[in-house]
Amino acid sequence: MKNRFSLFCLAVAACVTVAMAGEGDVERLLRECPGLTFSEAAAFLEKNGFPGECTWFDGDGLLPSMARHRVDGTTCIVLFADGKADREGTVPGGDGAVVGRCELASFGQRCSRQFPEDDCRMLRVVHEAPVPWGGDFNPSRLLAAASALQALGEEEAVRLLRCYCESFTADEQRMHGIDPARCLSILRLLYVPRDAEDALPPIDYGLVFPFGRYLEYELLLKRIRREFPLFPLVLVGDVPFTLAEGYLVAGCCPPTVEEYLVACRGICVFRKTPLPPSADIRAACGKFLRSEVWRRAFGGNEPLQQELVALLEREINGE
Repeated sequence: MKNRFSLFCLAVAACVTVAMAGEGDVERLLRECPGLTFSEAAAFLEKNGFPGECTWFDGDGLLPSMARHRVDGTTCIVLFADGKADREGTVPGGDGAVVGRCELASFGQRCSRQFPEDDCRMLRVVHEAPVPWGGDFNPSRLLAAASALQALGEEEAVRLLRCYCESFTADEQRMHGIDPARCLSILRLLYVPRDAEDALPPIDYGLVFPFGRYLEYELLLKRIRREFPLFPLVLVGDVPFTLAEGYLVAGCCPPTVEEYLVACRGICVFRKTPLPPSADIRAACGKFLRSEVWRRAFGGNEPLQQELVALLEREINGE
């Protein structure tokens, strides 16, 4: 199970732009990482242009078994622990585990072994869509995925989303960062309420918040959910933003894609009007910050507003 404790790692991912390196450079990095601790390897990869997600996973015991650093939208450098204690001979809390081996994991290559070329292309688009919190959120990538699927029609779009969620083993999901939350974000753009007074079914991710103000955010959560029915997403026109940097599960279990499809189809219809594959993200953000709904939700709380503005700025810049 993905270890969500590492909110710091998500923050790192949100603040640094990945710099691509040549294939030879990547191969050199793969040879250098074994023998380093997870924290040393993370620093080494960041220094060489691969800050990535720094996402950790629990192993069989207390040792982490895997960490993933994003190379691009569908390729990651994956570190595997050697299964031993750290250098001091103690069981580490996380980053003290030693890297035993590392691989370059290509989601596109994995898809090509199972799916026809057109399906592979669309599955890569889905995989590049962000999860609905700030560490991996990019409005343009979510718009691109929803726009491409809307153009295919409901039946084909749903088939591809099901393929993404159901076609890979648990190990493959961990290695490539396959996350059904990407599909849930897309579905929230593909379906619109049948009646104006209805809203899309809510999704409970648990405690969703900006890092510096999470206690204040929790106190305001009822008001925030009322003002933003797609929370943690916000639609400004057709441009999506997120109001969350991270989350804690807190005993909640988000719906599966199949469960959410059933809920959506009960009160919603598949979007007939195309979504713009690209839009003026900065103009949409400015409109949001000047809106009455922003004032109602966050007016009078200047520190929280500043925290959210900083988050939106990172989303605009695609960081």
